[in-house]
Amino acid sequence: MDALPLLHAALTGHNNIVKSLLSTGIPDPNCRDAGGKTPLAQVSYHGHDEIVGLLLANDEVDPDMQDNHGKTSLALACQGGHESIVALLLKTGKVNPNSEDHYGTKPLTHAMEFGNEGIIKLISDAINSRDSESSPNTSSRSSLQLDAASEFQPAIDASMNKVCSSIWHARWRGKTDPHSIGGTIWARSKWIRLADDIDTLAEVIICGELLTHLH
Repeated sequence: MDALPLLHAALTGHNNIVKSLLSTGIPDPNCRDAGGKTPLAQVSYHGHDEIVGLLLANDEVDPDMQDNHGKTSLALACQGGHESIVALLLKTGKVNPNSEDHYGTKPLTHAMEFGNEGIIKLISDAINSRDSESSPNTSSRSSLQLDAASEFQPAIDASMNKVCSSIWHARWRGKTDPHSIGGTIWARSKWIRLADDIDTLAEVIICGELLTHLH
């Protein structure tokens, strides 16, 4: 059977058609379109939750396949801002939350770019859990890091004020895209507060100092 009907039904969100096609066991559930996207990748990006569930229930579906640009269904769900789908994909335990596409971009990067705090936490927790399983005797954050993070809070708050001011000044001067930079910095600051990551926290402080020079 031609894979086109399954791809088209998934892309356009026709749940019953997808279910019917999958029940025949004939079309390859991992078929790809011209861009290398599987039906799961398509629905993950476009936010068709129910079809995601149908596809993940199929044992033949590989949820971690990459398209022609190296993007996985998880990365596309993050890019589309679909928190419920990110949760479904991570729940399978078959996706890599820290995978990179051909440009070095990770799922967390997409979540941070669009400032989706819920997705940021889901991905961060999945990465930390994966790291803990691979190194069970190593704590991901020492008590020293946690203490240092709280001590840096006044600095991060001051830095964020500089970032916001610099972004808006730069916007009127046409030097940068405030939505791209602002969204990333805002999301990263939120992620820091969730993760208490001292190294990333220091990055934002430095970024705030650098963006000040856009005035």
